Amino acid sequence: MPQTYHGIFASHPSNDNRLKEIIKDADNLNQNARNFNSQDYLEVIEGMTYGDSEAAGVRRKDGFYHKDLNIRLISPKNWEIINTPNSLFFIAMDGEASLQVSVSDQVRRETPKEYLERLVSESCINPKIYHWVAIRPFQHF
Repeated sequence: MPQTYHGIFASHPSNDNRLKEIIKDADNLNQNARNFNSQDYLEVIEGMTYGDSEAAGVRRKDGFYHKDLNIRLISPKNWEIINTPNSLFFIAMDGEASLQVSVSDQVRRETPKEYLERLVSESCINPKIYHWVAIRPFQHF
């Protein structure tokens, strides 16, 4: 079988040369990693926001707490809680169930019952399917 070279028109180095370059670069990375100074790193990330904030809500174990909204929501054990700017998601580890909670600025002054009735009437939610939703009047609103 004749020997052929498939990269004759290639614009990148041969596989052998690329492998040698990668190994050389990796050796340099390993050398630099050995000289890592954690204090320098801490100075660089000083002031960087990481994790939950009080303004956006805080996740702790199976709970979500939001000071400004004055709410505390507790999820079933081992559910994942994902907080985004627009919604809060509770997701079962097996993926079989989830709950999305959103907040919208409502100028309307309506009871929870009126709100749920309007929500059902304005959406494609079929109240016959969601018969398990209990609408109870609350005196707090």
